[in-house]
Amino acid sequence: MKRNIEKQSLIVGCFANLIMAAAGWAAFYFSGSEALLLDGNFSFVLFLTGIFTLILNYLKSCKADRDYLDHVYCLFKSLLIFSVLLIALSGSLDKIYYYINGCCTKPIETGIIAYYVALVVCICSALAVFYNYQNKRTGYSSGVLKTEAAASMIDGLVSSAAGLALIVIAMIDSSSPFVFMLYIGDALAILILAVFMIRTPVSMIVESYRRIFVKTVI
Repeated sequence: MKRNIEKQSLIVGCFANLIMAAAGWAAFYFSGSEALLLDGNFSFVLFLTGIFTLILNYLKSCKADRDYLDHVYCLFKSLLIFSVLLIALSGSLDKIYYYINGCCTKPIETGIIAYYVALVVCICSALAVFYNYQNKRTGYSSGVLKTEAAASMIDGLVSSAAGLALIVIAMIDSSSPFVFMLYIGDALAILILAVFMIRTPVSMIVESYRRIFVKTVI
């Protein structure tokens, strides 16, 4: 019963995260904001890890080593997040470099951002409520659903914060000394986010690899 509820919930979550990933990529295409590209890529990571979790749940039902599989899942998710951050960092540094060297850089187009934020916040909120409801059906015994509910809320908060920040940046007047933010504000935001975020996947990769390696040797 519990496994079926988790499976159904994760399938719904995978579809929702895929929709948000596509929305993030579309918003990036129309706005030129690297921050929205990063947001879309994170949603795609959640989609991929949701698929991976479904596979692990099946393997766990076959009485495989559950602790070992949990470490494999953690390593897989951490590597994906680390890769996304590195790609985002590289793109942001390129954008800042080209701007500093006088290359033509388009300002951020904010027309679509408000719609994107509204869509993502609605989906993330609905997902969190859905995961909590499904977890209630299991007697609040599913750690997977609890984690996914928290991840959905965090994703929604990050998306809304990034979107609102970009809208505020767009209000900067062309005569303001902060006019450069119209061109590289999203790139600077990614640099700040990456500095604070990259330590977590790195520590998870090291810990997961150590546990998997030790387990394999033993």
